[in-house]
Amino acid sequence: MTGFNLFFKRLKQDWHFQWKAVKTVIDWTIWVYLIIPAAIILLASYRSWWMETPEWLLGIPLELTFIVLYLFCWIGSLRTFLEEADQLFLLQNRQCVYGLKKSSLIYSVLLQVLKLFLIMMLFAPLLINHYQFKWSSVIFIWVFISSAHLLILTVRIWMDQISNILLKGTVHFAFFLFFGGIIVVGGIEFVQSGFLLLILITSSFQIIIILLLRRFIQRKALEPYFIKLDRKQKLKHVKMILTVTEFVPKETTFNRKRPLLFRHSERLFQNRSAENGVSELFIKTFIRNQSNVLSYLQIIGMTTGALFVIPPIWIKALIYIAFVLFLAKWLDSVWMITISKPFFKSIARRDDATYRAKIKVTKLFLFPAYGFVGLFLIITSLIRYLLT
Repeated sequence: MTGFNLFFKRLKQDWHFQWKAVKTVIDWTIWVYLIIPAAIILLASYRSWWMETPEWLLGIPLELTFIVLYLFCWIGSLRTFLEEADQLFLLQNRQCVYGLKKSSLIYSVLLQVLKLFLIMMLFAPLLINHYQFKWSSVIFIWVFISSAHLLILTVRIWMDQISNILLKGTVHFAFFLFFGGIIVVGGIEFVQSGFLLLILITSSFQIIIILLLRRFIQRKALEPYFIKLDRKQKLKHVKMILTVTEFVPKETTFNRKRPLLFRHSERLFQNRSAENGVSELFIKTFIRNQSNVLSYLQIIGMTTGALFVIPPIWIKALIYIAFVLFLAKWLDSVWMITISKPFFKSIARRDDATYRAKIKVTKLFLFPAYGFVGLFLIITSLIRYLLT
């Protein structure tokens, strides 16, 4: 079996696996009553953007458009379709492994480029009708953003090899700011002044991508990393389904020996009581769980994004009400899952103390989120009112 045949076989298996995951939550009623009507409404709205730019899009600066495109550049990953058994059974057939990784990376590159093309088509009415860009300029921006996206994905593979958590986070943050400045500020300047320098930068990105990908294919030491990354990408839709399903406990596996926060487990409350003890255990458990923290920030981020994009104030108010109810329900499900663990059952023996602890931690996590999103709602509504 050649590397390409093995890649094609595993690609079909992956498609089948992802389709089975989607079918578990989307049946014919959701297709008929939700997805198809939503698709028709979105297509009609998109068609109207070509005829006339909506008022709420007219105030969006070109810098914000490039910032959003740059954020999309960090979404996705490159796959190799390697499995754990490949390190043993394909050990004597390195040419097959080489062909598998090569075919998989080419497929990943084409898939990411196609994804950026669809995103650029979404921004095309704004760029052409509002900013008066030509189609050639839009296509070239797509090539530039796609090259930057692939460079980020390849460099991120190298950055993920850093073992020190603090150093890895610092490098990621520094690269995010530095490269973001090049894409946003430099991209706008080069598009407005001329494409010659932008062509040189895009060509440089592509050369670096090719050199890094060739090195990644040849290095055997990276195969365990690609196996772990591919397993994560394969299960991302299943994980998303479990995240939004409150009745399924989500367990997080920690690879570090010591937690990143509260390493020395210092006391959060000076007054030692059953209520404070349960509250402290839940707070530390919640913050140390990466899945909980990311879900908490994603809910806040998606809500603020919706409040920023959608102009009518009454829809903003409905979104905020839905946010308040959903976040409270989600935090309640996290509390029930956490408190049901054997360790918490052995600690929290008094129901009254557990109830008071739940009220305390609920206020601690809900009120700051409610205040931040509410303040964002007021500010965006005032700006909308002043501009009109």
